[in-house]
Amino acid sequence: MVLGRYYWIVLTTDSKVPRCHGCAKYSAIYIRDNNATTQDSRYRPLLQRLVDFTNAAISELTSQKDTKVLCDCQKNCESCFRAIRDVVKKLSGSQSGIYVQGYTSQQYPLSFDIVRYDYDGSLMKVGHWNGETIDKNSSLYPDNSTAIVLRVVSLVEPPFVFRNTTGGQLSYYGYSIDAIREIAKSIGFTFTVKECDEKFYGYAGSDGQWNGCIGNILRGEADIIVAALTVTAEREKVVDFTLPYYDFAGIQILMKKPNRDISLFYFADVFTPIAWLCLGVVVVVTSILLLLFDRFTPMSEDADDYERGQSFDLKESIWYVVGSLTMSGGGDPPRSIPARILVAGFWFFSIVIMSTFTANLAAFLTVSRMGASISSLNELASQSDVRFSVVKETSIMNYFKRMAAIEDNFYTIWKDMSLGVYGDAKSLAVWDYPLGDKYVNIWKSINATGFMNSTEDAMVRLAQGNFAYFTDSPVVKYLTSRDCDLTAVGDVFSIRPYAFALKNKSTWTKKISAAILKLQKERILEELKMKWWTKGAVKCSDSVSDRGLDLKSLAGSFIVVAVGISSGLLMLVLEFIWNTFRRGKPCSTLQVSVEKEGTTASLKTESFREQSTNDRTDYVINNKDQSKTQYTVYGDEVDTLY
Repeated sequence: MVLGRYYWIVLTTDSKVPRCHGCAKYSAIYIRDNNATTQDSRYRPLLQRLVDFTNAAISELTSQKDTKVLCDCQKNCESCFRAIRDVVKKLSGSQSGIYVQGYTSQQYPLSFDIVRYDYDGSLMKVGHWNGETIDKNSSLYPDNSTAIVLRVVSLVEPPFVFRNTTGGQLSYYGYSIDAIREIAKSIGFTFTVKECDEKFYGYAGSDGQWNGCIGNILRGEADIIVAALTVTAEREKVVDFTLPYYDFAGIQILMKKPNRDISLFYFADVFTPIAWLCLGVVVVVTSILLLLFDRFTPMSEDADDYERGQSFDLKESIWYVVGSLTMSGGGDPPRSIPARILVAGFWFFSIVIMSTFTANLAAFLTVSRMGASISSLNELASQSDVRFSVVKETSIMNYFKRMAAIEDNFYTIWKDMSLGVYGDAKSLAVWDYPLGDKYVNIWKSINATGFMNSTEDAMVRLAQGNFAYFTDSPVVKYLTSRDCDLTAVGDVFSIRPYAFALKNKSTWTKKISAAILKLQKERILEELKMKWWTKGAVKCSDSVSDRGLDLKSLAGSFIVVAVGISSGLLMLVLEFIWNTFRRGKPCSTLQVSVEKEGTTASLKTESFREQSTNDRTDYVINNKDQSKTQYTVYGDEVDTLY
C-alpha cells in the first residue's frame, strides 16, 4: 500500500524506527515520539494526540487554516477516527483511514519530530509538532513524489490494448490505455501497467475465489482494470464499475470469407477426378467401337446398299467422338447403321454431360463469388460443417454456458408441467416444447471444438477456414477493417458496455466516472475511436458478386487456347521437317516391272524421289542415261507410267 496511492503518516508507540523500503520514492513521513518511554498523566493519550496531529497535517497539506481539535479521544476514539475520515474525504476526496497497530491508552508527553524518508533511504527531520501546529523547516513531501500512482492491470485485446516489446522494453498502448491516460490527466494521477494473472479477466472458482484480473483487484494487487472488460452481474457483485467508456458492445460472429479466388483451371473443378477419368474412358471406348462398327459392318461388301461417306480409322474416330462431345461436330456421319445408332446414343450422352457441366459450372462460379454461406446465429447453430468456439473463461463463454443452462432448465420445467408435476396439464405435451434447444446445441458444439486461449489463437484457427469465432463486436469491427479476408456474420447480440473496474467502495470510482462523462462531452472518446478503428483501416476491393469475371479468373481458359495453338504450331513444324526429309531421301536402285506391248520389262534406275498427295504417290526416276521417268501408283498398283 505504499505504491503512491496514499499519503502516509507513520507514528510508532515505541522508540523503534520503522523501515520502509521505497517510501522515499512515494509519500510517507514518520512521526518520531521524542518521549516514547516517559509517562506523564498530564498529557492526553497517544491516540488523541495522533488525532490532533492528523487534523493539523491535513490542514497543512490542503492549505486549510483551521487546526481546532476535532474530538476528545478519551471519550470515544472511534468517533474521532470517523471524524478524521470525514474531514479527509471532504478536503481531498481520497481514500483515508487511521491504522493503529497494538492499540494502547498509555499516556506520553507531547513531543513529536516529523521525519521524512529521503531519496537515499535515510531519515531527515523536516519539522516539529508542538501540540497545535506544525513547525516545519522543509516540505513534508518531496515535490516529485506527491503524484498518486495507480496500479493498472490489463489484458491484450486489440485495439483496446496492444503489447509493445520494441527496444527490449515492455509497454502497452491502445484505445483503453489512451482513455485512462486522458482520465489521469484530468484527475491528476499516474499509473503503471502490467498484464493480468493467468492472462484472462477472471472467474470465481468452486471455492468462490476469483482469479485473473478480478482476482488481482480483490487481493489488493491492483487498483483498476483497464481493458475490454464487459459489465456483468457476476462481476458487479465483487468490484465497482465506472461509467461505460465504450457503449453498445456485444457479441458477434467472426469468420473467414469464402475463398473467392477462382482456381486457374476452375472448369476442371466442376467434376471430380474420377468423373473426368470415366468421361475419358467413355470417349476412348466409343471411338474404338465406332472404328470397329464402321470397318466390320456387312453392308460394306454391298456397294449398292452401302452409302459412300467418311472412312473411320482410329484417328478420325477419336476426332469425331470428341467433336460430338463438345457439340462442335466431327464431320460426316458414319456409313453403317450400327455405327449411327452408336453415335446417336453418344450424342444423347453428350447433351446430358454438357448440360450438367454448364449448370454446375454456373453454380460453381456463383457460389465462389458469394459471401459467407452462414448469415446468422441460427444458421450457425443448425449446421455441423463449420466449427465454432470462444476464448475460455470470458464473459462470452459464460453467456453461452448460462443460456444453455436456462434452456435446459426451461425444458425440465416444461416436461414436469406436461407430466402433471405442477397440477393438471392435459393440454401440454413434451414434444410441444416451444423454445427449442439452440443454445444447448451451441454449447455442446463449443465444448466439442475446444476453447481458444486467446484471440491470437482464434485468428490462427480462422485462417485455416471452416471456423467461426464468437467475440466482442468492437474487436470484430477492428479485425475486419484490417484484414479483408475476414467478415462479420449476423447481427450483434447480448449488448453490454465496457467499463473500468475497481475495488468495491473505491473513492476513485466516482472520480473516474466523472472524468469519463467529461471526455464524452468533449468528444475525446469519439476521437479515440476514430483513431483506433477508422484510421489505418485497409481498403478492401469491391465484392466480386456484383461484377464480371476478370482476366485473372479466366486465365485457365486462355491457357487452354494457348496450349492448343502452340501444339498445332509444333505439329506443323514437325510435319514440315518430316515431309522435307522424306522428299530428299535418295534410293540407289529401284526395280519397276511394267507391261509394255504385251511384255514385261524391268527398268533399273539409280535414284528416285517420292512425292505423295493423299493416297496417290508419284515417283520421279533418274535414269542412267540422264532421262527422267515418272509414274503414279495407287496403293500397290502402277496406274500411270510416263
